[in-house]
Amino acid sequence: TPAPTEAQLNELAASARTPAEHRSLAEYYTTLAEKQATAAKRYASLAQTYRAQVRKGGGDPAIHFDRRAGQAREAASHARAKATKHARFAQVG
Repeated sequence: TPAPTEAQLNELAASARTPAEHRSLAEYYTTLAEKQATAAKRYASLAQTYRAQVRKGGGDPAIHFDRRAGQAREAASHARAKATKHARFAQVG
């Protein structure tokens, strides 16, 4: 199944009322954060690999992978924050 869109996630978050609904969202965002953290490590490794190679002409792929690693780290951070928020809501409910 395809991942939910940001709009769908926002709708689910806005309509979540029960601890179980918030736990489900917390689990989703925790899993998403783990995937993004793994992607960030992979991109950082690719950047390191390209940086170690001698390149002639053209662009520097390491810069591209550094940027992608940063984006993935930021996405993981946002997902962790959302997971924490929904975990707190699940405890309150």
